[in-house]
Amino acid sequence: MKTKMNIGFGLLLAVLIVSAYGFQGNNSKSTLNNYEPKKKELNITGSELFQNNCAACHGTDRKGNLPTFPSLVNINQKLSKNQIGELLQTGRNIMPNFSHLSSSERNAIVGFLYGESTSSAVATKISSVEKGKNLFIANCARCHQPNPKNLNGQNQMQNQLGMGMKPPVLNGVNKWVNIYQFKQILNMGPCYMPSFASMDNEDKEDIYTYLSSLKTNYQSNNRMRRGCRMGMMR
Repeated sequence: MKTKMNIGFGLLLAVLIVSAYGFQGNNSKSTLNNYEPKKKELNITGSELFQNNCAACHGTDRKGNLPTFPSLVNINQKLSKNQIGELLQTGRNIMPNFSHLSSSERNAIVGFLYGESTSSAVATKISSVEKGKNLFIANCARCHQPNPKNLNGQNQMQNQLGMGMKPPVLNGVNKWVNIYQFKQILNMGPCYMPSFASMDNEDKEDIYTYLSSLKTNYQSNNRMRRGCRMGMMR
């Protein structure tokens, strides 16, 4: 009799344990089913887009670098939003176009220049070549040309020749120097070239990548490099 009672008590205890476990499991599943992780929204502000794409020429403070790069402070008093948007789309003179950016990104930049708090849900990844081109225009194009004809389709800039300057054409720079030598030249600033030692190391690499991507006629570049040679460019 005692044995039967023990067996009965054991069965009852087992049922209670299973029931309790089952309830806990169902409750846990219910909690998991009701949980929805927050989706991380990608937003890049107009200010960030300006710094990434425009500040190299126009400055982080938008005050420009005259006479080549105009100030963009109070640009809303000179150009409409549509005019700025068109400039970003097509470019003008030495200013490259930014057609590789989405319309959302360009609109965010325009809004930022108008003093608005803007953002874009699209963030275009800028290639090393594209970034290097922007950096070249901002830092090097006033003396050097990426091709035998300058950005306006003309020959060597007359003001350089009048000063006895003949900076080399830099397309296909990887045929003359490796990346280490190129960085040395930027750091040294040989002859009348200023030093760019303070430039970010990654920016130097991007400029080198851009110039290396351009087609070149080595013999033509070799003639352009006579006279005051740029350090190790021989």
